[in-house]
Amino acid sequence: MESIHLGKYVTRWLAGRILYVGDQILTMDGRGACETASEKDIRDARVMVLGKMHYFETIRHFPFTRAKEIKSAVLLDKNDYTPFPSTRCCVRKLHQTGDGAAANIWLISSEAAQIMEKQLVSLVIPETALLAFHACQTSQIYEVALGLHSFLAWIGKNGAVQSVRSGGDTMDVEAFRRIIGKDATGSPVVRITGLKDYAAFLSETIGSLPVNGLYPFINANPYTMTLDSRALKRGGYSAAALFVIYTLLTVSIPYAVEKHLQKEEAAVSAQSVEWIEKQRQIDMAIKKQKALAAPINAYVSKYLLMTLLQKVMPAETRITQMAISDTRVEIHGQAPSATALLTVLSQTQGIQNAQFISPVRKENKTGRDVFILSFEFNGKK
Repeated sequence: MESIHLGKYVTRWLAGRILYVGDQILTMDGRGACETASEKDIRDARVMVLGKMHYFETIRHFPFTRAKEIKSAVLLDKNDYTPFPSTRCCVRKLHQTGDGAAANIWLISSEAAQIMEKQLVSLVIPETALLAFHACQTSQIYEVALGLHSFLAWIGKNGAVQSVRSGGDTMDVEAFRRIIGKDATGSPVVRITGLKDYAAFLSETIGSLPVNGLYPFINANPYTMTLDSRALKRGGYSAAALFVIYTLLTVSIPYAVEKHLQKEEAAVSAQSVEWIEKQRQIDMAIKKQKALAAPINAYVSKYLLMTLLQKVMPAETRITQMAISDTRVEIHGQAPSATALLTVLSQTQGIQNAQFISPVRKENKTGRDVFILSFEFNGKK
């Protein structure tokens, strides 16, 4: 079924006030204009695009298929998914299997969450999630250089997003392909340089967003809303008009009022039954949530694993990629001596069956060993 796209009027309305929250907080528009955002700009923003430094991105498989259940499970045990405090997340389901579903997860930093709570915005989208809409179910690599920081992002055919951030303009696309694996082989590269081009790119992409894909990024729980004097006047005039209409109806059409009250009484009775049913559903949901927490609590704790690795790894060892499946851990990285690292891991309590799964090679530029190894980790949360 072809995606439903926003109308031209709504598109212009959304893309007209984009708030980009990165190293700086900027306002952008479709003409490529970028400027530092004021407090008024923050309040009036319609779309907030989060820079990569304000969220942690991962792909995980869950033993259930509904996006709401996945999001509840992530927020219930969020410390196992992100290295920094987070109270909000976006979840986009990628595909469904017989035993669950895989999903992209973006956990939002507390700093960005505070900005979200200050305003009424319609959409909050991580910038790498926005790239998945631009790719339109094709595999692509995006190289975005914004001066102070840059990032590479790979978009899979099913919309999966993996990315890495750099502190400057220098990025190794081929090394990034190797990190992603065979899925990135042959993926074309889209390069975007400078804030002006990036602002135009964001506006164009937001202008073609499919309505049926926006639900994970709707900021549905704003905490504050400001009203200006014109809004208050309109509210006052509307209230006065409603009062006059109501008075006329009660005086001139008593029969209609009586029927209306009868309908209201019937609605209240029906609502009472509905409240009882909702309470029953809430009780069932609580039991279901406790059951959902059990498999999540059985997952390997990435925090404990990272703490252990940082403690035992030889100096100057660097991990570039990590994948966890049940208790099996696979890490890619560089070290002065990959053999010494393997020896240390083999002797570390909680780690078993440490082994290289591909030949170790030498990095010509740094002289370090480039390795891929795996092991079993029995540490729990």
